Amino acid sequence: TFTDKANGSYAYRVRASNAGGPGPSSTSRTVVVGRIPATPPAPHISVSGPDWKPVFALSWSAMPWATRYEAMETSASDANTFYNGPDTAASVVILDEEPVGFQVRACSTYGCSAWSASTGHGGSAPTGIATLSVPANSSNGSYTVSWTAVDTATRYTLQEQVNGGSWSSVQNSTASSMAISGKANGSYGYRVEACNANGCGQWSTTQTIVVGLIPSAPPAPHVSVSGPDWKPVFAVSWTAMPWATRYEASSNDETFYNGPNTSASLVVLDEGAVSFKVRACSAAGCSAWSTSTNHGGAAPTGIATLSV
Repeated sequence: TFTDKANGSYAYRVRASNAGGPGPSSTSRTVVVGRIPATPPAPHISVSGPDWKPVFALSWSAMPWATRYEAMETSASDANTFYNGPDTAASVVILDEEPVGFQVRACSTYGCSAWSASTGHGGSAPTGIATLSVPANSSNGSYTVSWTAVDTATRYTLQEQVNGGSWSSVQNSTASSMAISGKANGSYGYRVEACNANGCGQWSTTQTIVVGLIPSAPPAPHVSVSGPDWKPVFAVSWTAMPWATRYEASSNDETFYNGPNTSASLVVLDEGAVSFKVRACSAAGCSAWSTSTNHGGAAPTGIATLSV
């Protein structure tokens, strides 16, 4: 078994031998090894000359077993093999201003490799401007930013601005939307630009969304009582809730406090049972009311009639 033979012609013959000596040789047989080269890497390109008459100088890697190379120029409208020879470099003048790509392949007497990956040059960045779509408001911090496709764009860069601050990129991909979640209260501006291998176009018009999170309902408030029985003072306190800017507290479904604190007091002259509950509010709205904390009225004043 033979391996890794170079290109060429290989003849073989065999003869049998024993203790009496060798016999005659067999008729010879010949095998021709013709290796097809592997595909070269994408070619390197340098450009010289005026913009209206650029000279493209290509160079590429030499490949084992190759005896010649082909170089091809491709565009959206044409494909042209402009070099076929033993060298690993070639030049071509291209007068057309459209984007062009260059590929090479390695050949031997026995065939050619596949074409290499393309090295592109020229063309322009996208000229269209994406139209951005952003909701005006969000009450839970989750929303989707989307935009229209732009001709010749291969990717889009989305940037975000928090409360009028500096811009930062939040996505750079082929997608035309981004789902966003977990945002705190605030103002969020967005803009997008369309890009391709030749650069990026103009930024879209900025669109802004205002996130106003509605707080969760607080736990039932804590109630303590002081003062005389006929004029009790009820001190009500409750847990601060994320995103809340104010609280409302009610007694028997009548609001007696509306403000930023997490406690309030109330004098109740009525001797009946009293129920207290609270809710947390932000600019976006108010939570549901908490469960109630109840306090009984006065002790019984009647006297039972005993029978023995």
